[in-house]
Amino acid sequence: MYEKDGEKFFVVDGHIHFWDASPENWLPGAEQYAKCFIECFHAFQGLAQAATHWSLEHFQKYSEADLLKDVFEDGYVDVGIFQPTYLRPTIASCSPSRPSGLAAGARIDMSTPTTDTEQAAALTTAVLAALEQVRDPELDEPITTLGFVVACTISATGGAVVRLRLPTYFCAPNFAFLMVADAHDAVSAVPGISHTEIVLDDHFASAAINQGVAARAGFVRSFDGLAECELDQLRVDFLRKAVLAGTDRVCRPPLAAGRSAEHLAGLTLGDLPVCAERERLRSRRAELGLSDEDKVAHDPPEERDVRARILGRLVARR
Repeated sequence: MYEKDGEKFFVVDGHIHFWDASPENWLPGAEQYAKCFIECFHAFQGLAQAATHWSLEHFQKYSEADLLKDVFEDGYVDVGIFQPTYLRPTIASCSPSRPSGLAAGARIDMSTPTTDTEQAAALTTAVLAALEQVRDPELDEPITTLGFVVACTISATGGAVVRLRLPTYFCAPNFAFLMVADAHDAVSAVPGISHTEIVLDDHFASAAINQGVAARAGFVRSFDGLAECELDQLRVDFLRKAVLAGTDRVCRPPLAAGRSAEHLAGLTLGDLPVCAERERLRSRRAELGLSDEDKVAHDPPEERDVRARILGRLVARR
């Protein structure tokens, strides 16, 4: 019992969970969602003092002994209400050695979505995963990573409403249109989504962009009298820029290790060391129609001079 200034307080913790979120317990085929889920909760430790932080491994698989010690021995809880969450049809039960201090609350069974709320939660996860594939065309980073997705709501009937907010009110309307249109396509492709609405907030051209994307009108019709062409070429230009920047990044380590620009020019992507940057470059090159068998420095004629300048600049920095 907690005591302060001579007064005793009977403490009830009304919401205690216990889980095994270690990689061995992740559902095959859905590992990326399990990883995202537990790492999201682990990151909330950043709001507390560093001395209270746990390692990811400890957070993923919290033992029964840890629970009892932290809550009843080191903590001040007299009664804890245990809220089981069943993520699979069969799980190991927790049988704490202090039943008088740990009461069982309502069971939440998520092993098979059975209610509209649970189905909406599952769809929300799938929609957010789809939005991770939508990139800022200039920065070549996912809009989720950049914090542009500010809300995602899924109705019981599968209707999705996603709200986006860009960092500046006057972000170029063509860039903004690309992101809103790509988000609409990504969300609409999620199985179970019956209707998609993407809402761009706090942008000077929000009305035109939101209405145009919803009507699938294209950029020219959305900005009637102001736009001269659709954005297909702009998209390709940004993709080429991403390939150039990616090539710069993957070429730096070999050059730093003493390789020459001439040596790099003869390599294919598969000849470079395996790393996240190489796989990212592989993906961007595939979108441009370049295969792994092409030389890293192989580009359309109009880009070869640019590539040569990049290699020369890297050598100069070495």
